[in-house]
Amino acid sequence: MPFIRSARLLSVLLIASVAINIWQFFRVESADEGTARKPVAASLARNPSTTGPVSGKKSAIETNKEQDAGSSAKSAVATPSPEQQSEDELIYGASGAGGKTPHHGEPSGKISPQRLKELATMPVSQAERFRIQARLLLPGDRALDFDALDFAAGQRIKLERIQEFPYPSSVALARVQGTASPFAREKESSSPGQAAFSITPTTPADFVFKSRGLEIELDLTPAPGALVIGGSLRQTVFEGFGRMPGEAFSPIWQDKVIFTDNTFLQPQFTTRESPFVAAAAEGEPIRIPVLTSFGQTFLELTCTPVE
Repeated sequence: MPFIRSARLLSVLLIASVAINIWQFFRVESADEGTARKPVAASLARNPSTTGPVSGKKSAIETNKEQDAGSSAKSAVATPSPEQQSEDELIYGASGAGGKTPHHGEPSGKISPQRLKELATMPVSQAERFRIQARLLLPGDRALDFDALDFAAGQRIKLERIQEFPYPSSVALARVQGTASPFAREKESSSPGQAAFSITPTTPADFVFKSRGLEIELDLTPAPGALVIGGSLRQTVFEGFGRMPGEAFSPIWQDKVIFTDNTFLQPQFTTRESPFVAAAAEGEPIRIPVLTSFGQTFLELTCTPVE
């Protein structure tokens, strides 16, 4: 009888344990599904981005944050790591095959055939000159404003924020004068008059100047109901130095003593360019997606006829 009671008790405990495990499994799975749905809904609520004229419902910074979040998410999903890219993709960039090429920015809305017909009948601006105001949206709720500029339709203009960076284009190789080092002269006391080394390391001879910073080129063509703005944003940034190889650029040493590191450095630059064509309304800002050293951002342009 005690044996039967023990067997029954073990059976009850085993059944209870299995039931508890099953209950916990379904409870955790339901919780995971609930938490997984919340970020998706929040993400959809945060990203109704627009690259067209800025509406009065949201501030420029709020719209920029939403657009940056959407663009970053697309880039992370669409762009493979360097290890996964082919040789051509590493050298030339994304090929666009298989939908791998990321794109940034969204249309400002939808337009009906009737609205297109209305735009086609609108008069073309007869203004002789226009004023362009440009600013680049920066991280940290900042914006870089360029000076406003007046120009004529069809005229190619340039807005700049650049600095000149000098670097050598030719060198004078290291030179050594004399026949012995000071250490060798000390060892050879029998030759007190023997000359010591005089070393001049490799030095730059001529310099060229590289413009680094931002350059915006654009022109404007009036069209029915719009101003067509075409151009490009180009950014060149200094990334660091590369140490040049070769015996002429190697450290100079003797008797375990380095006389000079004989270092010769050359700069490394990165240039990013974003061509664009945009149809803007007179006096209303329009945001154009551009690539910069700090990632995807927006160039905001406002074009107004000058009376």
